[in-house]
Amino acid sequence: MHLSVNTDTVDVYEIAVRSAKAAADKVHVIVAPRIPYGHSENHMDFPGTITLSQNTLISTVVEVCKSIHHHGFKRILILNGHGGNSVPLHVATNQVRAETDLFVVLADYWALASEKISEVRESATGGINHGCELETSLQLVLQPELVHMDKAQKVIPKHTEYVVRDIIGPKKVYSPGWTWM
Repeated sequence: MHLSVNTDTVDVYEIAVRSAKAAADKVHVIVAPRIPYGHSENHMDFPGTITLSQNTLISTVVEVCKSIHHHGFKRILILNGHGGNSVPLHVATNQVRAETDLFVVLADYWALASEKISEVRESATGGINHGCELETSLQLVLQPELVHMDKAQKVIPKHTEYVVRDIIGPKKVYSPGWTWM
């Protein structure tokens, strides 16, 4: 493995902080502390991975949002940095909305930047996935001392017309992302 186990957490947090700074002249934004764990059962073959069950992640996000709401906040953007979190975060976002009067939205950072990523990517479909060109590029900027390019491998996961293992690629059906596929 050529990237650190904190890759997703560092990437999404830095994107949130830099985005908040860029928007500071238009809107007041506070970036909440990061939640360092997510739903990562599909990465348990990688040493150092810690995973939460989907229910634990859902409960954690709901409780954090309710706490933020309690302190007077009315709008929350949940910014996701890990593909395995997508399904539980959709459930959590729906639950927060059902249980509060918060305006809450969820976005994957790569979806927000998909047009730009598509313009600059060098890999074929399947190349923007786990430990990929995108994550490696971000890590080379954010924490280059933890990137081991000598261990990097070019891997394009198997995909079909219907199941595409690329976070930017077109998706016709949902399939859980397991690293061995």
